[in-house]
Amino acid sequence: MRISHALRTLRTIKHLHASQLMWRMRYLVERRLHSTPVTYNDSPSATYHDFPDVPVFHRPSGDEQVTLDNLRRGKLYHLNRAHAIDNAEAWNSDCGNRLWAITAHYHYWIYDLALAVRDGVPDAWDLLQYHWQAWRTVCGRDSSSSLFAWNSFAIATRISWWIRALLVLQPQLVREHSDWEAEVLNDISVQAEYLSKHIEWDLRANHVLRDAVGLAWAGRFLCGEQAKSWMRQATEIAMDQVDEQILPDGGHFERSPMYHIHIMEDVWSLQLLLEDESAREKMRCVWNSMANVLRSAQFADGQIPLLNDSAQHAVADPSYMVSLQDADDCSYDANNEASPDGQRSQFLADTGLVVWHETPWTLFFDVGDVGPDCQPGHAHADTLNAVCAWRGKQLFVDPGTYGYDRDVRRVYDRSTAAHNTVCIDGIDSSEVWDIFRVGRRARPHNVRVSIETDNLFATASHDGYRHLPGQPTHQRDVEVINHGVLRIHDRVDGSGTHQVQGGMLLDPGWEVETCLNGWKLSCSDHLVSAIIETNETVESSVVAAKYHPEYGKEIDTQRIQWTFNGPLPVDVRLTIQSVS
Repeated sequence: MRISHALRTLRTIKHLHASQLMWRMRYLVERRLHSTPVTYNDSPSATYHDFPDVPVFHRPSGDEQVTLDNLRRGKLYHLNRAHAIDNAEAWNSDCGNRLWAITAHYHYWIYDLALAVRDGVPDAWDLLQYHWQAWRTVCGRDSSSSLFAWNSFAIATRISWWIRALLVLQPQLVREHSDWEAEVLNDISVQAEYLSKHIEWDLRANHVLRDAVGLAWAGRFLCGEQAKSWMRQATEIAMDQVDEQILPDGGHFERSPMYHIHIMEDVWSLQLLLEDESAREKMRCVWNSMANVLRSAQFADGQIPLLNDSAQHAVADPSYMVSLQDADDCSYDANNEASPDGQRSQFLADTGLVVWHETPWTLFFDVGDVGPDCQPGHAHADTLNAVCAWRGKQLFVDPGTYGYDRDVRRVYDRSTAAHNTVCIDGIDSSEVWDIFRVGRRARPHNVRVSIETDNLFATASHDGYRHLPGQPTHQRDVEVINHGVLRIHDRVDGSGTHQVQGGMLLDPGWEVETCLNGWKLSCSDHLVSAIIETNETVESSVVAAKYHPEYGKEIDTQRIQWTFNGPLPVDVRLTIQSVS
């Protein structure tokens, strides 16, 4: 290992809890020794009646017809692609896409097939039996299955889909397939017991809360002492983790709008599944504070800003989550700054997100940490990033997240140069590396925000480049004045000669025309100008770029950018306003 790589690793692990390292070593040793002891009840029974009605928040396939059509061809479709699953190699392979492979082991497709059986689709039962048995043969506990199949997050999610399927099928099972039902209940028991002994304390964050959800499903559905122990464990984890993960302002500490919704799904499930009344009430209060954040943290069209690891259509629709709050008769604090559609301009100080919702601009300005120190795996090097929409149409967007593979797309999605912020000497502001690693982290400083009826002023700086010669510091001021004018002022202080580059990634629906000192941007009947003001010599350009709005989806777009080469300091102002 190179010295530079060793130092980077040290900069990464120094932030971890000692317990994370201990648990990681334990699990690594266990895998090497192939030692995974599991004890369980040989004849588990289930409680079908009075089971909570937990919503189906998100269907990876879209609906059961998509699942049926593909499974008939021996394929599984999700994350915008289909792969064969009709052989052992397919189940044990990463299919060139780690996220696709592990998601396949969630078994949402079992639920889709169960719905088809209930609806009388002739071949649905045969398909369910065939693919379930094929998976079980390849990936059962006694097989040499891949790590994906027995990943704790996958197990926790799979338990929920299997139980959902059983709840749908129960009348048919009782009459015709009791032997198959017993096998499934036995497998759920095995997986729940394995999960209870493999909570992802090495990873923490959203993984641990999902583990608790899986245990709660099993503990509520199955009967017996072991089921009670799973429920107790789920309750303890849930109570502990919402305190750790949910910030005082209601944001999730991984600071990803997508994972914010993901956690909302889990917390809502827990408040239905847990049996302890005080725990359920705590989940309900936490969820309500998160819903208040979500009301503001979305564009007028209902899409979320793709900050950090985020993708559209990968979790529940934001409007659906908000509707749960409305249906539950939980009022939210719509103060005098609320816009006509109920969204609110505010500064989420703990999350580090400035939110502006006033015609014509919707704006999100990231002035927070990249993520929790113990688990910044879903962080991008995007400190002081800004994304916005003009009159409801997204204009400057985040590059998004294509997937979680060790490839050029992952490097691009996490890089500073791909985001709407400033990059110095081509180096990332936070030291993102591998798939989920972060070494040196940019820390925001001097954050000040003023939100008035007609105006916004927000400023922050960060120290992500202080390790470079001359100790550069990036400061960004964002202003919205008289509703219609957006100004983004970047200043890089320090000394020495550097390359400083700033830019904005355009939503693919916008066209670009170069003009004096900037660009004209058009989309349908919208026309705005983006003009550079500076006393320095900067080069402006339009470059081809990529946009990843969904997992597995890549769209060509363009990026407007400016580049400065010379001695610091440097000041650049970008003014965006309507062209009359």
